[in-house]
Order: sequence, then structure tokens, then C-alpha cells
Amino acid sequence: MPIERFELERWQSIHEHAVGINMQIPGLARAFGADVRAVWLREESTRWTLDLDAVSAAVTDRTKLIVVCNPNNPTGGRLTEAEVTGVCDIAARCGCWILAAEIYRGAELDGRDTPSVWGRHDRVLITAGLSKVYGLPGLRIGWIAGPADIIDNLWGRRNYTSIAPGAISDRLARAALEPSRRDSLLRRTRKILRQNQETVATWASTQPGVHQIPPEAGGVTLVRYSGSRGSAALAETLRAEHDLLVVPGTHFDLDYYLRLSIGGEPAPLSEGLERLGRALASQS
Repeated sequence: MPIERFELERWQSIHEHAVGINMQIPGLARAFGADVRAVWLREESTRWTLDLDAVSAAVTDRTKLIVVCNPNNPTGGRLTEAEVTGVCDIAARCGCWILAAEIYRGAELDGRDTPSVWGRHDRVLITAGLSKVYGLPGLRIGWIAGPADIIDNLWGRRNYTSIAPGAISDRLARAALEPSRRDSLLRRTRKILRQNQETVATWASTQPGVHQIPPEAGGVTLVRYSGSRGSAALAETLRAEHDLLVVPGTHFDLDYYLRLSIGGEPAPLSEGLERLGRALASQS
């Protein structure tokens, strides 16, 4: 999200869609009067990719911030070393900041860590937390890494709005992040994601008109479906008539896609996919 005076560049992920950032970020930027520009991920045959030339063209000498979500929501894609380096080079060229949402880092299905922007550019802020990869959303604990003076400033803002975290949550968060326990939690997460992705891939291969690019990391994936019914209307039908919740792709400026979760228990996922298959068949 490059920001000019407040010109913000939004990236989110999707079929020529943004390099994934949470929708709240561009909305907040617009509320502050920023000009938000989108550079979308491109759907290739086997993965989602970033067009660095498009990013470079979107950045100007007024850009103040580039925001990137890596690994990406909702595609499940992740940027390569070359793509991350390219983004940092573009930021360095115009002297702007990078805000990297890396909350899914550690949830890679192949076990290889996603390249981080940390250490590649001197104006970097990284956000993450315990709610996704560690499976501990109830603790409501997250963090931000960056230059010491910026972090000191952010501490003051945080203290002004929330005073202090719960002592028990803080204690449990420290326990979860102890190195050996952290590694155990990441192994558990990756195992769940691999098993559930295998279920989704098998299901997709048997569904006419359904296509999925396998996610590389994170607890969500996109599936594309054929037909003329938009994803918002389809998602409402799935909710009302099939007791099934999905996120319509139109929420990410990508219609005829549905975002599915692969981070939960296997039995509900299998049942949900069966219902989704029947519903899609009835639409054709």
C-alpha cells in the first residue's frame, strides 16, 4: 500500500487481484483520505504470482506505504524470494515504508518458511499474532516488529487504547512461543493443512467446472466454479438452503470464486464439501 500524503497502495490477492491484505487496511486508509491503488496477484497455471512491473508502475514519488499480506489471504499463495526482494527494491527506490502482514507465516504446507521482508529494507513494519498459525485466537495476542523509535510510538498508542493484555493470556502466549513448543505447534498446523488440502484437491478433481490452485500456506483456499450465478448470491443460497458458510469471491473483487477454510477438523470439511458439490451441481 504505497501512501502518498496519504496515498496508499493496496495489495490483496486474487485472479489479477491484490497481493492480499486485509480489507480493513484499505478501508481505513481511505477513511484517512488516502488514495488506495490495487496491484492484484495473477492466477497462473499452478500458483498465484506478483507482477513486479505493475507494482513499480503503481508507485510514485508521493507513495508513503506499500502493504502486503504474505502468505496471502485469500489465495493461499506466498511470494517468492525474488518477489519479496523486488517489492523491497521498489520501496527503497521511492523511500516509502512497507507494512507486511505475515500472520500466516509458519503455516506453509511444504514446511518451508515464507520469505519475510524483515532485514531487506530499513523502513519495515511486520504484524503477526497467535490467532492463525498457532491456533490460539482466544488469547487475543499479536505483535508488530519494526524500528525502535516507531515501536516506542506504537506502544504509547496501544497503551492509550487498551491499557494491558490479560495476564493469563500473556503468560500462555509466552509459553506458546517458547522455541520447542512453537515448533510443535507449527508442525501440528502444517499437518492439519496438508491433510485438509488433500481432501479439497480430491473433491475438486471430481467436480465439473471446479478448479483450485493449491494453497502454499495459510488456512484458506480459493476454488473457482463455472456457471452464471455470482458468488454473493451463491453464498447466500449455500447459507440459507444448505447450512453452509463460505466467503464469496466478490468480497475480494473476484467473482465466481469461493473462499474455503482448510484449518479446521477434517470431518466437517468433508461434509461441507459434499454439500457444496451438491449445491453447485444443482446450479448448473
